[in-house]
Amino acid sequence: MLDKYTSVNTYSNEYDPKKKYKYYVTCTDKFMSGWGGCNNRTSKFIIACENYNQARKIQYNLDCENNFKYVNIRTSKPRYNVVHYHSHFTTFSECTAYNK
Repeated sequence: MLDKYTSVNTYSNEYDPKKKYKYYVTCTDKFMSGWGGCNNRTSKFIIACENYNQARKIQYNLDCENNFKYVNIRTSKPRYNVVHYHSHFTTFSECTAYNK
């Protein structure tokens, strides 16, 4: 059983957890939730962006996908309870499928 101090966050190669990004696009990944590394948890996908235009582009493209819901732009780094959520952080430049 996980306790509230166990980290289940995953980070992409370019994402620096210590860096303060200006915008974060957050969403729930319906496909990955509930199995694999997200067993019995909700999968949260977080994309760090340097400016609002990048965040807006990601938000628009994720809204068009069926696998994602609750797509939001925020200015503070999201933090989710590790007992209920698995968070995957990536950057705009690495998220090539959604930054076109």
